Amino acid sequence: MIDVRLSVIESSLKNIKKVFIVCGSKGGVGKSTVTYILSKIFSQNNKVGVWDLDFTGPSLHLMFNTNKTFTEENGIKPPEIDKNIYFLSIVFFSYDKALCLRGYEITDIILELLTITQWEGIDYLFIDTPPTITDTILDVIKFIPNSHFVIVSNNSFISYNTTFKLIDLIENFKKPIDALVINQNIYTKKSFSIDYFCEYLNNFYGNKIDLSKIMDRIILIPYIENIEGIYGNLGKLEISDYYKKIREEVLAKLEKNQS
Repeated sequence: MIDVRLSVIESSLKNIKKVFIVCGSKGGVGKSTVTYILSKIFSQNNKVGVWDLDFTGPSLHLMFNTNKTFTEENGIKPPEIDKNIYFLSIVFFSYDKALCLRGYEITDIILELLTITQWEGIDYLFIDTPPTITDTILDVIKFIPNSHFVIVSNNSFISYNTTFKLIDLIENFKKPIDALVINQNIYTKKSFSIDYFCEYLNNFYGNKIDLSKIMDRIILIPYIENIEGIYGNLGKLEISDYYKKIREEVLAKLEKNQS
């Protein structure tokens, strides 16, 4: 049987320039933080939708420090939680209680929310996903036709190892990977460079990894002192010393090829 919701989903997303899927092969690498920063960058000149698709461990409502919820009008309309930022989360329905969901239940919720959510006027949609290759990622690949992937890794060998497996898998699905974001806020304050990254990988992989495939798509998120101090305060993020550099790099690599 053909699920009639699929045609509705394609129609409701067709006017969005890009749907960015923010994903990572391990937990705790900073996917939600990256989504938070990207939404602020893109919202300065566009209307941005943010969907926290981590049903069992949602956190973006805490980062945005919002308790706003949707309105109902021919479906649901995500609230504007900051200028040009519209937000959807499972906490709207679970009231921030723990959820235990099996694979088919996750798929059904994703399909239902894709069908009834009104993203009208949105230029870019950022979807924050749970870690690893789960039903959520597979459903996003299957049901969102214009999805582009932003893969997040931290600066550790273990994370790099699993990240390249994720890159291979997404490329096998013929989906575009627009950026590999390396988040330096996990283990060390050490200054990071592309040269160090290449040397690091070559020590472990030799010529097994074709770095030329990803070099022009790497975005570095520098170490941020007291990173939790920017959560819940997008204005503070915007005036920070590192924000301008991140913004320039992000827009150069993610805002191109909008169609």
